[in-house]
Amino acid sequence: MKKVVAGWDEEGWEEKKLLLSDEIITDVSTALITNDSALTKEFMEKYNAEYLFVTRSDVEESIFGAINIGAYGTEKVHVGSDEFYKTILVRMWSEDSIQGFKIVYSDDSVNIYKII
Repeated sequence: MKKVVAGWDEEGWEEKKLLLSDEIITDVSTALITNDSALTKEFMEKYNAEYLFVTRSDVEESIFGAINIGAYGTEKVHVGSDEFYKTILVRMWSEDSIQGFKIVYSDDSVNIYKII
C-alpha cells in the first residue's frame, strides 16, 4: 500500500500520517500549479507516487494554498489568469489529456490520473 503524501479536506490542509516538511509542501504545491507535466511527474517519482487525485475542493480551495505557499519561487499564479487555467491541477480537473499521465477514474467529485 502506498502512502498519501498530502491532501485537502473540510478542515483544511491535512497531514496524512506524516509530518510534512517545508520541502514536501513546496514540492506538492509546485507539482499542482506548474504547467509542466514533466515537472509534476518528477515530483511524483521523488515521492514514489503513482496516482494523482484531483477533487473539486482541490480546484476551489487548495489552489489558493498552493499559490500562497510560494510554489514556483517568486512567480505568482493569479486565479482566473491564463496561467491559472494552464496549471496541472486545473487541467486535470478539466480532464485534459496530459503528457505522461492517463486518467483512470472520473466522477462528479474526483478525477484520478496515473503516471504512465
